[in-house]
Amino acid sequence: MNVLKVVNFRYLTEDCLQEILNLRNSDRVRMNMANKDKICFEEHLNFCRSLFDRKDLLYFAVYVNDSLEGVIDFKSIDFILKKYESGSYFIERSQYNISYYANLAGFLIAKSLGLTKVSCYVNKENLAAMLLNTCKLKYKIVFEDPVYYYLEKDLSDESVSNNKVRTTLEKKFHVEFLL
Repeated sequence: MNVLKVVNFRYLTEDCLQEILNLRNSDRVRMNMANKDKICFEEHLNFCRSLFDRKDLLYFAVYVNDSLEGVIDFKSIDFILKKYESGSYFIERSQYNISYYANLAGFLIAKSLGLTKVSCYVNKENLAAMLLNTCKLKYKIVFEDPVYYYLEKDLSDESVSNNKVRTTLEKKFHVEFLL
């Protein structure tokens, strides 16, 4: 069985962080990000080191069988209001439909932290991300501007119960978390 591993950036080596930066700086990923600038390795390392002291940000590398498939992140974490903003980016042609499964794993992490409300924004030109978030992950569109759709999801909903999400993940993967 394939192994899906979700690893907090704080446990990654510089080589792993370089691989993530290469993916993040790829033209395909950058064109869908709010910050479309390329990031240098030193800036990336400084940001990753800052994560050790931050309570409002979490970043996770997503691997399948020890091969990098992408990144999921939690931004603007508010433990009082139990909410966060989700983001992600992935390799171009994953054979595992990883964007769906990685986001499900992210829901489990969020719920384990007591977070129940998730929001995200998606570039209107990124049809694949819109279909993933609205059709498969069941986010609701709550607002739009000329560039982005803004979406929200309630993780306390029964459709996102830990048992259902874990069962869905475990049909395809052995799942490991290094949080």
